[in-house]
Amino acid sequence: MVIPERPRLSVVMPVYNAERHLAQALESVLGQSCADFELVVVDDGSSDRSAEIVRRFAERDRRIVARFGPRRGVAAARNECVHLARAELLAVMDADDVAEPRRLEVQLGYLDGHPECVALGGQLLCIDEDGDPLWPTELPLDHDTIDARLMAGYGGALANPAAVLRRAAVIEAGGYRAHFKFGAEDFDLLLRLAELGRLANLPDILVRYRLHPASLTARSRAGQLEEAASAIRDACTRRGVARRDPEVRPAPDRSEIDELAHRAMKAREHGHARTARKYAIRTLGAAPLTPLAWRVAAMVLIGARRRSRRLQQPGDGVKRPG
Repeated sequence: MVIPERPRLSVVMPVYNAERHLAQALESVLGQSCADFELVVVDDGSSDRSAEIVRRFAERDRRIVARFGPRRGVAAARNECVHLARAELLAVMDADDVAEPRRLEVQLGYLDGHPECVALGGQLLCIDEDGDPLWPTELPLDHDTIDARLMAGYGGALANPAAVLRRAAVIEAGGYRAHFKFGAEDFDLLLRLAELGRLANLPDILVRYRLHPASLTARSRAGQLEEAASAIRDACTRRGVARRDPEVRPAPDRSEIDELAHRAMKAREHGHARTARKYAIRTLGAAPLTPLAWRVAAMVLIGARRRSRRLQQPGDGVKRPG
C-alpha cells in the first residue's frame, strides 16, 4: 500500500495494558471504509502483551506509526500522539473500543463541510466486556447544548472515544494538560477547544464503547470530579464568567448485584434481549435469594416468554377454533 505524504486523518490511540481487546480495536480502524489515514499508536509502558500486538500489526500494515516508551500517563501519551500525527484531523480511538466501519468516512464528510467545527463526536453503543450490546447514548448535537453541559460538569457531552479534533486547534489550546491524573484531561481540552471554535455531535452511532466492571473506583471518580471542577473554574476565568462548580456528583459504587441488574434492565429497555437474558441469569446466579434478582428475572425472562406467546397468537378479531 502506498502511503500518501500527508493523510486526511491521523487516528491516535494511546495504549496501556489493553491486550484483551487491542487486536479488535486495531482491526476496526484498519478496516474503515475511508482508507486515507495513518494510525498513530503510543504504548505507554504496558506490562502485558500490548506492545507485542502493536508490533505485529505494524509489521503488516504500513499505515501504523508505533512508539513505545516508559509509563508516563495518558495525557503525555495523547500529547505524543498529537506530536507524531501528520494529518490536520485527529480521530481519537481507545484501545478497547470498536470503531464502526464508516466512522471516519462520516466524520470526515461533516468536517469538510463545517470548517468552524474544531471537535466532532457522535453517538456510542455501550457494550460489555464480551462485546454484547447494552444501550446507546443520546448525546446533544449542537454546540451550545454541548458546551453548557460541559460547563455543568457532564464530561461525556461530547464522547472522547468518538471524537475527531482539528490538530491546529489542539495545539493552539495547549494540548492535554498532564496534571490531570484521573481521566479528565479530555474534558479539560474540550472546554478550551469550545473557546476556539464549534463543537458538534453526529446522530450516528460511530463507536462501540466497552464498559468494564469497576473500571473506576470511588477514589478515581472523586478525583475526576475534583479535576472537572478545576477545569470548569479555569474555563470561567478564561471566559470572564462567574465561578461555578459541577452539577454532577460521583455516584455511589454499585454492588455487583446492582450492576448486573442494571445491565439487564437497560439492555431490555433498548431491545437487546439476548444481553438482557445474560445479565438476568447472572443476577440470579450471584444472588438467588434476593428479591431484586427475582424481580429482574420476572421482567426479563418471564416477561419475554409471555410477549413471545402473545406475538404468536392470532390478532384481535380473529375467531379461534373451538
